[in-house]
Amino acid sequence: MITVSPDGSLYGFLNFTLSEFNITDFSPDASITSNDNMTSLTCGYQGYRESPISSNKYELRSIYWHLVAARLGFVVVFETTIVIITTLIRWLIPDVPMSLKLQIRHENYITNEMIIEQELRRAKELGIVGSRGTS
Repeated sequence: MITVSPDGSLYGFLNFTLSEFNITDFSPDASITSNDNMTSLTCGYQGYRESPISSNKYELRSIYWHLVAARLGFVVVFETTIVIITTLIRWLIPDVPMSLKLQIRHENYITNEMIIEQELRRAKELGIVGSRGTS
């Protein structure tokens, strides 16, 4: 609407999106059926190609490449936005609840105390450590 329409409406958008093809450009051996109502030698088809009277006959127009770049830009921005949102959600919602983390820390502390106590008992039996716990 912004680049094509002179008044900012959708007027002329359909014709802008269609490309013209001159039916006389068909190969001579192509069979073309015509009816009596045919008043034009051109037909429109979906695409962004140059017109048959242009010097770059049927080549892709620059607007095609602008649209491809815009679509690619949208995909990249959309994908990046989704990655950021999912990372943020993953960061905000912890995998392990805090109560479970505290319980695991407490069990690790008790386990370490038991290991230290067992090693101290073994050291006393071997006579490495004195009765006060020092060597």
